Amino acid sequence: MTDGRNQQGSALVVVLVMVVVLSGLSVLAIANAFQKNTSTEVVVENSQSLHVAEAGVDRAIAEINRNAAGILGTHGPFNLGSGSYTTTVTDWFTDGVDNDGANGPDDAGEQFHYTILCTATGNLGATDPVQKQVEAIVRRQPFTGFARAMFGKDQVTLGGTVFTDSYDSALGTYAAQAVNPDPHVGVPVARYKGDIGSNGPIGDVGTVDVFGNSTAGPGFSTTITSNCYIHGSTAPSPVPIPMPDVVYDPPAGCPPVPNNGTTASTLTNSAILNGGTYRCAAVRLANHQVLQITGNVTLYVDGDILVTAKEEVRITGSGKLTIYHGSGSIHITGGSNTNTSGKPETLMVYSATTDSVNAGGNSTFTGCIYAPNSPTQLEGNTEYFGSVTGKSIKCQGTVDFHYDEALGRMNLVVPGPCEVRSWREITR
Repeated sequence: MTDGRNQQGSALVVVLVMVVVLSGLSVLAIANAFQKNTSTEVVVENSQSLHVAEAGVDRAIAEINRNAAGILGTHGPFNLGSGSYTTTVTDWFTDGVDNDGANGPDDAGEQFHYTILCTATGNLGATDPVQKQVEAIVRRQPFTGFARAMFGKDQVTLGGTVFTDSYDSALGTYAAQAVNPDPHVGVPVARYKGDIGSNGPIGDVGTVDVFGNSTAGPGFSTTITSNCYIHGSTAPSPVPIPMPDVVYDPPAGCPPVPNNGTTASTLTNSAILNGGTYRCAAVRLANHQVLQITGNVTLYVDGDILVTAKEEVRITGSGKLTIYHGSGSIHITGGSNTNTSGKPETLMVYSATTDSVNAGGNSTFTGCIYAPNSPTQLEGNTEYFGSVTGKSIKCQGTVDFHYDEALGRMNLVVPGPCEVRSWREITR
């Protein structure tokens, strides 16, 4: 009896030990599974946070490309998926820091450079939420599209009767500066920077007086006939002038333009715009319609811009109109008076179109047109104040062109993608 009881007691001890061991193993397995699950969450949240941070940098770049107001400084948090992010954008040219390590803070080499820092947090329920930081340095491309009276990327042809000179709107009106008699043309001349240029040839085949330089592209020349006078240099450029494309990228949710008290997809009637950003399918103004601009207005136009039959664009006070044009043609004709402010810098047109740009027909145009992929024609007893760039420039009829030297002093950037100089994840 005693031996049997001893054996039973020993078996019970063995069973209890096995239960304890198995329980321990179960606890260990559960802990290990929990640890693995937690590790998986951390890995996934790491990846998510990084993707959210990169998306935040991309969004900031898109806003810089659009010249969005108020982009500098810290903004957020913004929700994206199941994560969130905050961005800080710094302009090297105004931050008081020697970012490039040369010539001290805010020097000319730091102009058009921005640092974007995005901090993102995943939100998948990890015990310790994971943060990631991505830093990008981007550079807007300096813009030289308005550095001369006329520029044709492929070629310039001056036919008919063409006269170019310059003035400086910062010093007053053109009429007040056109006081220099010139016996050759028989009319007073203002200043002598009415330059024309091309990355290809320049053909002067009409009665031409250019009070400035005529600068053809590398390996090309300016062809001068008997009635052509270039009152400046005709030496070709040693290098081509960069003419970047315009990227048409209207912001999401852009409201339609007010149209004679209502809103419509196409602007066809007189309107007053006091400021803001708008979008329309086309602009078709005629029959003495008036578009009045009293504030800072940005207008995205998907299709044609047709301004005919004595239409008027009236820019008053501190008004400024910037037009981004997607496709279709631009025609400004029929006795129209485009921009009555007298200052070309208050009307800027950036066009991505490959269709034609035509300005003329007894009209007056004060402003700047940059359409590097469009064949552009200036014609018909028209007076221009400002600057025009096209894929090609062709003048016919009587064209008087007065370049505003104030445009050359503007710190403009290419209306398109930034150049990404660096992109890195910051280890935290």
